[in-house]
Amino acid sequence: MSIFDVPQSNAPIIPLLVVLTTVIHILIANVLASPGGAVSHVLGPLIFFAKSDLQRITAITGFFFFVTYTVTSGLSLMGAALGNPEGYKNKGTKRALILSAGAILTPQLFPPEPRLAKDILTGFPHRLTALHDNLLEIFPAFVICAAITLALPIYGVDHLVVEKSINYLLLAAFSKTFIYVPAYAIDWDNVRSFAHLLAIGSLLGLLIGVVTA
Repeated sequence: MSIFDVPQSNAPIIPLLVVLTTVIHILIANVLASPGGAVSHVLGPLIFFAKSDLQRITAITGFFFFVTYTVTSGLSLMGAALGNPEGYKNKGTKRALILSAGAILTPQLFPPEPRLAKDILTGFPHRLTALHDNLLEIFPAFVICAAITLALPIYGVDHLVVEKSINYLLLAAFSKTFIYVPAYAIDWDNVRSFAHLLAIGSLLGLLIGVVTA
């Protein structure tokens, strides 16, 4: 049972719930990312080695990139291997896969192509591939926000806005890598959903802060 469960009869209100919960998490992220706030004191020391704004933005983006395209990529491949009786198959083959019981799995049931095989995974193997897909979806939005933050000093935007934008980036990256990834893998659905919404709220909060600066 999850706090995010919605009965079928209430399905039409899901878009409204998504908007409302996103707004709530924008407000939460706004408080956490304020200069001198929780992000500055708790997460800021994680990038102590970065001295300039450019280095901080690059360090945050680089770490997010590494987790997205290396760490969770490996987890996704592991999930594909765990969910396939023959393990991970990097090279496609036309032959049918055979179970130990002797039953033949057709390509439709267990596609021999590595990417197609991900579509029929369930349970833990599926979650490992799904969390990688989710990071692939959000990373481009993160990069756009990072690029906007890099451009702020060029247009003479107040440094407090720049600092808060960097805090937003740090909060989004931390939420998706340190909280979302393990929570999704071990099926802590409420924690996973909170981390995702907080990351989305952080990026939207960054954009709103830039527009209203």
